[in-house]
Amino acid sequence: MFMNEEEEEETVLIKLKTGEHIVVPKQCLIADSAKFREIFVILNFDEHEIDDFSPEAVEVFLTLLKTKVLDNLERNMFRELHKLAVVFEVEWLTDSCQAWLKQIMNTASTNEEKTFLFEECWYIVDRLKNEHMMDELRSIRSHTRTISH
Repeated sequence: MFMNEEEEEETVLIKLKTGEHIVVPKQCLIADSAKFREIFVILNFDEHEIDDFSPEAVEVFLTLLKTKVLDNLERNMFRELHKLAVVFEVEWLTDSCQAWLKQIMNTASTNEEKTFLFEECWYIVDRLKNEHMMDELRSIRSHTRTISH
């Protein structure tokens, strides 16, 4: 998935909660993540278990670290990807996830979309201790109400 057999890059193992392993170029992980630098450079580990997340989310996360492009994020992946970005201190991905959520805020019209937004913003406040996204939601919702009155 991540390695060409011709490449001779230093690799590390990421263990999934299923017990499976993914071989990943070390540089791919440490380039944008302070947490991975700590794990693989400072502490000099050659493997790390990421068992708090679904294997699918971890695979998407690792792919994003390689491509550095967040294109079509599926709603069901948002929470885990955003949390992975926060936990592993990948600033560009955290910002990209939040920008994606802000886009949804600007276009949400159905109760389902609004419920999704509230739940995700509340999760960010409650679990990740960041009130910024809830403030964004309040700002957009109050601006929308002002325009419609």
